[in-house]
Amino acid sequence: MENKSSIPSPNKNLGQHYLNNITTIEKICQDFNGLYDGIIEVGPGPGTLTKTLSKMSMPLILIEKDSRFSDILQNLSETVSLHQTDALEVKAEDIFLEGRDQQSWWFVSNLPYNVGTPIMLKYLRWKEIKYFTLMFQREVAQKVCIDMFGEKQKQKEMNSLYALVSTYFNIEHLVNVPPGHFSPPPKVDSAVISLTRKTSSVIPLEAWANYERFLRVLFGQRRKQIGKILKQISNQKNLTEVFEKLQIQSTLRSERLTLNQVHDLYLCLRTNHA
Repeated sequence: MENKSSIPSPNKNLGQHYLNNITTIEKICQDFNGLYDGIIEVGPGPGTLTKTLSKMSMPLILIEKDSRFSDILQNLSETVSLHQTDALEVKAEDIFLEGRDQQSWWFVSNLPYNVGTPIMLKYLRWKEIKYFTLMFQREVAQKVCIDMFGEKQKQKEMNSLYALVSTYFNIEHLVNVPPGHFSPPPKVDSAVISLTRKTSSVIPLEAWANYERFLRVLFGQRRKQIGKILKQISNQKNLTEVFEKLQIQSTLRSERLTLNQVHDLYLCLRTNHA
């Protein structure tokens, strides 16, 4: 049995909080069971999730910036491949051009609160990864998974993060995680969400960057009328034609748009925003 005293203390600067609740750990590790051929875990730390993941007898890629955990992680299993680097600096060719021919990968992470969203957005663009199980601060998880707000509230919670992620992924809320499930306990509640890559999308993955820029404009002031917002990227004549064609009122606020309306606006205006 591993000596707890040998585990390095959590680094506050890296946003480390060690998950220690067995039920939550099992819930995460059982997500997408049997659907993937390889696993990528970012920020494994002392291996709280990794100990279970390493027993699945398949390629397990670990990306961990903190060198204090190297010995612990490398000795877990022969299937482990450890990348001692910042998750935001890893390149896809570092991961997928090492003789690995797996068809679908699962990305799992107890994401650091301070860089959780940038890490997620980076890896969502890697088409080799079909499944994601991600833990966020609860308020961030709600932005990605607006179903967490409930039917009435979610009607006015459309935002750029949800519009981007849900264009390419089906999103589900897996489990809530209270502060007491961590050591040390964070000051906020957490939540785990599951993402499954869609087989096709109305906006191709290759257009991700352009679509993301469009969303930043559209939702930069969510409570402002879209007719005024979109003047930044299109002339009034074109906007009037687009609104009439799509039967969308220019006085509508972006937070009230549906996902289909967001898609339609982008597709009609993309030439101007390219």
